[in-house]
Amino acid sequence: MWVMLAMLNASLEAYTREKLFLKAGPEFGPLEGHYLIVRKALYGLHTSGARWAETFADTLRSLGYVQCKADPAIWMMDCGMHYEYVCVGG
Repeated sequence: MWVMLAMLNASLEAYTREKLFLKAGPEFGPLEGHYLIVRKALYGLHTSGARWAETFADTLRSLGYVQCKADPAIWMMDCGMHYEYVCVGG
């Protein structure tokens, strides 16, 4: 059975390794003009996709999935009588 999952705002689940800050604009209300440190991987950063992939891989490993050696986009879990698969596409 194939299951497709929609990953909305997926990069927001991962932390960035980049040292990044921004100056808050008027949309930040009372924080306008303050400098803010970015901790989460935001859409558009060069490494956000990689950070999300690492976070997702850690989650799959913790659930018992093993990455396929022939194709790293495929994850497998032996459930005794059958295997379950997750295919990660970009």
